[in-house]
Amino acid sequence: METFLAEVARQLRADHPEGLQHTTVVFNNRRSGLFLQRQFARMEGQPFLLPRILGIDELIAELGEMEIVPNEFLIFELFDIHRHTSNEGRKFETFEEFISFGDMMLSDFSEIDLYCVDARQLFSNLHDLKSLGEWDIEAARLTPFQEHYLTFFKSLYHYYSELHSRLAASRKAYSGMAYRHVAENIESITQGRSSQDYCFVGFNALTTCEKIIIEHYVRDGTGRLYTDGDAHYATDPMQEAGHFLRKHQELLGNIDRFHNHFSQGHKEITIVSCPENVMQCKYAGLLLSEQAQKFADGDIEQTALVLADESLLLPALNSLPAEIRTANITMGYPFRNTATHALMLKLFSLHQQRHGNGYYHTDVRDLLSDPAVAGLMGETVLYARVSDLLKEEHIIYARREELKTVCTTAEASFEAVEFLFPEAEPSPDDFLAIAQRLVLRLYEAETLSNNPKEKEALGCLLEIIRHFISLQQDYHFIESLSVLSKIYTRMAHRRSVAFYGEPLFGLQILGVLETRNLDFKRIILLSANEGVFPANKSANTLIPFNLKKAFGIPTYHDKDAVYAYNFYRLLQRADRVHILYSTEAEGMGKGEPSRFVLQVRDELSHRYPQNITLHEEALSAGSGTVPLHIPDCYEKDPASIKRIDELSASGFSPSVLNKYRNCPLRFYYEEVLRLKESEALKEDLEQNELGDCIHEALEAIYSRDPDGRVKRATLRKAIDELDDIINRVLHEQFLHGRSQLGRNHFYKSVAKIQLTNFLRSEIKELERIGDGTIQIVGLEEELAEEVTFPTKSGGKRVLLKGRADRIDRIGGLLRIIDYKSGRADPVELEVLSPDAEYTMVPDKWFQVMMYAYLYQHGRPYHEPLRTGVVALRRTSSQLLTATWGRQ
Repeated sequence: METFLAEVARQLRADHPEGLQHTTVVFNNRRSGLFLQRQFARMEGQPFLLPRILGIDELIAELGEMEIVPNEFLIFELFDIHRHTSNEGRKFETFEEFISFGDMMLSDFSEIDLYCVDARQLFSNLHDLKSLGEWDIEAARLTPFQEHYLTFFKSLYHYYSELHSRLAASRKAYSGMAYRHVAENIESITQGRSSQDYCFVGFNALTTCEKIIIEHYVRDGTGRLYTDGDAHYATDPMQEAGHFLRKHQELLGNIDRFHNHFSQGHKEITIVSCPENVMQCKYAGLLLSEQAQKFADGDIEQTALVLADESLLLPALNSLPAEIRTANITMGYPFRNTATHALMLKLFSLHQQRHGNGYYHTDVRDLLSDPAVAGLMGETVLYARVSDLLKEEHIIYARREELKTVCTTAEASFEAVEFLFPEAEPSPDDFLAIAQRLVLRLYEAETLSNNPKEKEALGCLLEIIRHFISLQQDYHFIESLSVLSKIYTRMAHRRSVAFYGEPLFGLQILGVLETRNLDFKRIILLSANEGVFPANKSANTLIPFNLKKAFGIPTYHDKDAVYAYNFYRLLQRADRVHILYSTEAEGMGKGEPSRFVLQVRDELSHRYPQNITLHEEALSAGSGTVPLHIPDCYEKDPASIKRIDELSASGFSPSVLNKYRNCPLRFYYEEVLRLKESEALKEDLEQNELGDCIHEALEAIYSRDPDGRVKRATLRKAIDELDDIINRVLHEQFLHGRSQLGRNHFYKSVAKIQLTNFLRSEIKELERIGDGTIQIVGLEEELAEEVTFPTKSGGKRVLLKGRADRIDRIGGLLRIIDYKSGRADPVELEVLSPDAEYTMVPDKWFQVMMYAYLYQHGRPYHEPLRTGVVALRRTSSQLLTATWGRQ
């Protein structure tokens, strides 16, 4: 079966036997020209000169002699018009507020021009329609907001006409304006030009401007239109795919000439439902592997992987089998997915999150550990080292001096990237200069020389930055980094990095629009979901549906017809088709198959049962689990024995022994192997830090009486000074640059409440028993004792250690006290059976009993002793005594 471009090449050669040097072939997408050239190259006979091949946009720019400017840059000009509009008609005050609305206006202006609509009449009708919507039947006066709203719509024609005037004066235009200029002046533009034949290939949904231009050349005898179609949808008025073929039949020619490809030969169509988006890519990889093994290398180019949702490009590339040696990606690689774009976002975040002269620790870590920046600093892996150093120093907002120290400690050159951290907060202009310098430094350093994709992305980023610098010089609208970041992100999401290689060989990976005019024997279509293919009906526009329909501007009905044409044209010459869709209930598509899938299943296959074999498959995600084998015990090796000896010498604390009692395996991993989770630097105080803060405050309070005898006056004064005491402890030992607001302010309040309750409880106790009757023996007392455990070889010396928060005497009784700022219940201090298994006793009981053991062990005499916990969360703050056996 001959492909469409093969038909076009044969017809062109037949119509121009002398050669095609005076012929210009115009496509609706530029890529089709490469495949047409290949068809010419395959022709036999005498050599001939090839035609000039252009995309329609290139032809318009050439005929109109105008520069077509992207919307991202036109929005600056439009905002300048907005600033000079009278206050009565202005709706947005800042550029940031205007961006989204301005983009909508530019899109509408372009559509108005593409379809040669009378803009004055349209906007007048739009204003009248909005006025009717605000009309009050009771004749009440409009509110100032309503009047302002209507005035804005009344001023839309002013924006449109003023933008036209400004752009025309500098020979610039947006896309629709350029098309309209050429269409309205096509007679004068083409007059006197050198004789050329124009062949327009593959056009289906023509805008009014395109129709006028093509009609001019056809009528003049210098133009011809080649279009593709199929009798299945072209002649059936119920088929939306043939809507534009029937609408422009007088220009496109007799549609009865189209063959019915679906009734010829044999097609095998498989519809596959996938429970996950990514599973579509995995399944496509399996299909490609089968095809690569079945077909010769040179035949894989007859296979197309079509992505209706182009965000699946990365998982699709990662799913390609090893058998696919070459692939051509027509859509380009999204710039937003590159490491270069990620680096730019890190730079934005660094300066947007800046606080005074300090840079936020997370942004510092992310930027310095970026491979490109780390390469400039002479390192390759900096994440862990920078993260650990920031955590050790408790640096939340790092100053330049601290950054220099961190980098020096991490053996990295801070001087190489010092320009990224200016002393003063950068303006948008300063930021652009910093970003440009960074890109140029990366080019000079050649850190990306082995990564052509990222090197190309650097060039793309440099182009964006220079555009911004130029726009700022002309307009000065960007006054904050947040606005600059917003516009940059919009630009980045519309850019792509070109892939270099041989475009005509290997697997073809395309978006839906890139498939126009191309034919493949085997198709794998991903994301055939409703809302994706076709896209949903939502549109950013100021013009309502009824006005669009009245003025001949396409509505979603027309756009659905374009999607339908692209779908059926893609299928009409294919032999084997796999259509995949996702059943995920969230995200784009919402799990529903496209209407086109339903048409294939319920209509197409039924109409041509002799020619189409339909299969349906449903994939399922495996739910099996991999059994995890954890050994009951580990044999000691020399390394673990050495580590245990180190632990024995340095000392086992109650917390470490509790870890062993509760889970020996955890003890083995964390203490012997030293495998612990990496702890990130926290901005808020943690529960253990809150407890430590309270401990430090109590130590400071109870150290005030030099003789150690606690007095009520001392405690009352401490209550009055608690704010100062807590603030001093927090700043000296815990905050380290962290904010005093938010959760930390709450924690400070909790500390004050607990301390106040405890001190008041102590005052009441002293009122009962008298001042000075509580004698402080020790605060934060270090306890340690070396003991011998029996072993097969005789015995092993082990150090046990701990730190008691407070040791005191009261009424001839020695008390060892541990403060608890968290929850503590009496049951956690009870062991009912003297013979209880050591692994079954509560952690808090074990801790304070070990303190008692360490304090009494080796002493020449024993005195009455009680040990326990003071639960500061409790209002009474009484000692919860540890008990052993029934009391």
